[in-house]
Amino acid sequence: MSENRESGQRNINTGGGNYNERIEGDYHQNVINNYYNNPLESIPSLRQGMPYEQARQILIDAGWQATFNRFPLAATQTQTDLIVNKKGWVELESCSGSGLGLCTFQFKNAAGRILRIVTANNFPESNSSELNNTVFQWFLVKEEEENL
Repeated sequence: MSENRESGQRNINTGGGNYNERIEGDYHQNVINNYYNNPLESIPSLRQGMPYEQARQILIDAGWQATFNRFPLAATQTQTDLIVNKKGWVELESCSGSGLGLCTFQFKNAAGRILRIVTANNFPESNSSELNNTVFQWFLVKEEEENL
């Protein structure tokens, strides 16, 4: 971060690019919390490799809501049927049919921010109807991507 008090500008590298902020008043009152200049959402206790069912409950307890997606309800794919119809995880957006078997789930908070959780190992074990899906990654959706 560099600051030029004479011009009243501060250059902040956010990791996603540089952001120039106009300094008005006390330096410490103008803290940039994230790239969008909004407070960064707290994503409580999520860890890679944790069971999705546990991560889902943590998010719901923290006030995130599962975003209903009706598209998978009509799917007859065993994986999708198990996730949506048997588990009741209506926030499922999509699943890949190969590789790590990644699936994407979507949540929204009261402020309208969208959080996507990607899970791996979404196919049941042989001769089983139980999933061992785990959190692979998660990310907040940028505002311009929400409407794609």
